[in-house]
Amino acid sequence: MASSTSSCDLGGGDPAYDTYLAAVDEANQVYEDAVMSAVADRDAAFAAAASAAQSAADGAFTTYQDSSSAAYQTYLSAEASARATYDAAVQAADEAFADALLEAADDYFAAGGVEGPADGDLTPEQEQALDDYLVSLNAATDAWVSAEEAAWSTYVAAEASAWATYVSAEDSAWTTYLSSMANIQANLTSAEQAAEANLDSAVDAALANWQSSEATAWNDYQAAAPENPCPRITDPPAVGIPPGNGFVLQVQDRPQLAQREQPRRTTRGIIKLNPGAGSRKEGTEIELQVSAMDPNTALEVDFNGDEVTIVGNATTDANGKATFKIKLKKDYPKLFGIDRFGNPIGYTIRVKSGAGASARFAYEVYQAIKD
Repeated sequence: MASSTSSCDLGGGDPAYDTYLAAVDEANQVYEDAVMSAVADRDAAFAAAASAAQSAADGAFTTYQDSSSAAYQTYLSAEASARATYDAAVQAADEAFADALLEAADDYFAAGGVEGPADGDLTPEQEQALDDYLVSLNAATDAWVSAEEAAWSTYVAAEASAWATYVSAEDSAWTTYLSSMANIQANLTSAEQAAEANLDSAVDAALANWQSSEATAWNDYQAAAPENPCPRITDPPAVGIPPGNGFVLQVQDRPQLAQREQPRRTTRGIIKLNPGAGSRKEGTEIELQVSAMDPNTALEVDFNGDEVTIVGNATTDANGKATFKIKLKKDYPKLFGIDRFGNPIGYTIRVKSGAGASARFAYEVYQAIKD
């Protein structure tokens, strides 16, 4: 720092005044050293608080992700259980239908029915047996449809409940994360304020120390016997030097935590395959009922990974539902046989949203579902 004006410049040659000026220069340096040390302490406190806060914020986000993932896995487990219950109900309906069909056939033949009857060649008893058989067949079919519809309704309700539970848990986890972030930010702000307060106290103490040193030097100068004939200086020119001596206290920006947005929630889709007939041949049309998708979204469909022709409007409505058909572009073999309704078992149909949106979960279709 530049030295204050010499007494010789004031027209005198007073060693006592030079001693006073030297004492002020020393006090100035002590002041600057103390303030700069305090600034370094403040900056170090800022950095430590920011590092601790960022670590806590990362931990809070990881906790959110873990909770969200666990909630989704719980949903998948509940959905799989509901699907298994549905499949078991359909299997039971299949078995009941088969039993009813065999019983009707036994009754038909017991009543005198014949295989491959031709119109006009039946006796009245045979015609009655055939009518009874058809009535039994229709009743068995209606019973199967009723059982399947009830099982599907139960599945849809269970899946919706499990999904609502997941959404609630995921939202709760995000709310907890936001609460944690608010606490972390509050703690960071408190630490920053404490660091600033410590700096202010250090600066005040340095200034008080400077003022005390300057006053002592001035008093010593005033008490010293004059050693030259020049007039004594009555006002201390050094008073008010800090910070008016050109020393500027550096202002440090407070660190900020990275801001995160809630990730896009995992979504799901439900496919209900309406019945077809026989093996899958080129040109076969299969009707799909899709639900639980994003609303007003174009859908893409593949059959065993192959492209298909969309028949109808494959765009979900405002409720995330759509009903449309797909037409096969090639023949497919019977992979694992067919069920009693002529539907092949073992194919995979997947549905996802169109361009610009994320893929959606769809079920592998191992058995068609009669509508």
